Formats: sequence, C-alpha cells, structure tokens
Amino acid sequence: VSGSVVADAILPNAQERLFRRGSSRLEVTVWSNFFSFVAMTVMTNLTGTLRNFCLLMYYNRTVALYVGVYTVLSYVSISCYMTLVKRFGGVAAVLLTTARKAMTLVLSFMLFPKGFSWLYVHGSLLVLGAVMVASIFKKLGIGKEGGRDGRK
Repeated sequence: VSGSVVADAILPNAQERLFRRGSSRLEVTVWSNFFSFVAMTVMTNLTGTLRNFCLLMYYNRTVALYVGVYTVLSYVSISCYMTLVKRFGGVAAVLLTTARKAMTLVLSFMLFPKGFSWLYVHGSLLVLGAVMVASIFKKLGIGKEGGRDGRK
C-alpha cells in the first residue's frame, strides 16, 4: 500500500512534466502504463496467477469478453484522466479522482448501511483540504523555486 501511495504521488506530476515537454497524450499513456504492465506480468507469471488466468479465459469465453470490455473501458478512463492532467495539471486531476473516491464512499454508506463515525468525515475533509491548499499554492506559484516569495 505504501508503494502505491508513493507511486500515486509521483505519477501525475511526472505525467504533467511530460506534457509540458511536448509529449502527446498517447505517448504519456503508453509509457505510464508500460512499466506497470511489465511489473505485473512478471509478478503474476512468477506466482502462477497469469497461467491460471489465461486458462480461465481460454475455457470461459464470458470471462474473456469481460476482460475485453474492461480493457476498453480502462483505456477510455485513462484517456480522460490524461486529458485532465494535460489540461488542468496533476494536482487538479488528483483532486478530481479523490472527490470521485469520496463520492464512492458516500454512495457505499447509502446503499450498504454500516457503522458510521464522524472521524470518516474529518479525515476526508483533511485530505481534500490539503489537496485544495496544494492546488491553490501551485496556481499562485507559492513554494516553487523562485516563487512569489523569492526564496529558493
């Protein structure tokens, strides 16, 4: 989980930097996902999961169809996300995906009632507030080298 959090912090900023250097949405998409594809293929091959999955798809065409549909929907989703990063920046894209996750949590509580704690609300507000402050600082140029305050 910690590795995923670190990757989630690095990836949108790296993608934004690639866009600023003139890379196309397709180039950024391919290279952003290529390394994940290689790592996942190696890991699932080492554990034997890849072979089992391929056999499952071979014997169950419905699963293969679902994987195909999922792949197409994932590409559309990733393309939309890359457009957000390119147009509005990495921080705004992360803010939007965080808001989407928050809405998913709210919907989950509404559809599947469970124990509720106000700590959920406070934690969500802290996370969203921190992302919002980072976005505002970025727009104002505060905290960057040679930013508004002139410090390095």
